[in-house]
Amino acid sequence: MTDAARDKEALAKEFSDYAYTVSHDLGAPLRAIVEFSRLLASEHGGKLDDEGKLYLSMIVGSGVKMQAMLDGLLTFSRLNTAAKPLSAVDCNRTLEECLGMLKDKIAAGSAKIQVEKLPVIQADAGQ
Repeated sequence: MTDAARDKEALAKEFSDYAYTVSHDLGAPLRAIVEFSRLLASEHGGKLDDEGKLYLSMIVGSGVKMQAMLDGLLTFSRLNTAAKPLSAVDCNRTLEECLGMLKDKIAAGSAKIQVEKLPVIQADAGQ
């Protein structure tokens, strides 16, 4: 391996480690902000006027958006990691997991999800 290739590999590892640290370290307090804001809304939201409810809703929405951005940063950082051996991945199971994570948003939007049977593919299940 050339020095340039080693430098590139080291830089990619350093970036991945940095992105993970940033995502993890910022993610924990951000999750607390979002969850305590939701708790405040559910337990004391009735005491707020419409403007206060709007502000609290904006706090939660912005926190959720920032969580998604941090998750995206972490996902991006993982693109530079070495690929793992491929294995059979049931796309139907993956879809069920995704729908489970999105069930509140799907219900809130009254969305109807229709999917035909999906294949089993060879992939890195973690990605």
